[in-house]
Amino acid sequence: PTRKAVESVIEKQGSIVIEPFHPRILDFSIQYEMKGGSLRFLGPIHQLVDPAGRYRGSESRVKFCRGLSPEVSKFLMTEALPTYHPEGEFFRVLEDWARSHNYEGPLCVDAYLFEGQKQEIEQRVFCEINPRFTMGRITFEIRKQVAPGRNVRFEIVKPEDLRPADDSFQCNAKGLFESGSMVVTPLRPATRFAAKITV
Repeated sequence: PTRKAVESVIEKQGSIVIEPFHPRILDFSIQYEMKGGSLRFLGPIHQLVDPAGRYRGSESRVKFCRGLSPEVSKFLMTEALPTYHPEGEFFRVLEDWARSHNYEGPLCVDAYLFEGQKQEIEQRVFCEINPRFTMGRITFEIRKQVAPGRNVRFEIVKPEDLRPADDSFQCNAKGLFESGSMVVTPLRPATRFAAKITV
């Protein structure tokens, strides 16, 4: 079955990338904006990935490392996240790549931390580069409509897993989303997946 699936992808796309399956510790994305030939760093977003490696949504936290172990937090702040800042080589290479393709617009880099063979934390600097609006970028934009001090999650769910409370939310006096959740896609009999924002 695997060979048939691989052959089908090669037939349609011309090639396939085969990589090791890493025991992941944390999936995240880095959001950028390419404008006027210059790249602007926007910030990191948590990626919600299920145990099989399937993407399920994104989360923007008030503090990126909140809720993570001290070891993971330290690695993120001292090793991983500085990789993506404007002073780093990765940033320069990414900006040159986007400029060479005359690309303008949102740019997202998906990355992750994983457990290495000696049980140490390692970083996959990038596993995907997405020159488009991603759910991570949409989550970043939703955050602008959310009250300060709140985390926001934008995720894909099955309609049968939704409850009435999943479409109930409160806004503050300024009209900013303060708590609760909102289903943002229409639910019809044939709907297989829905998008939900939770604050």
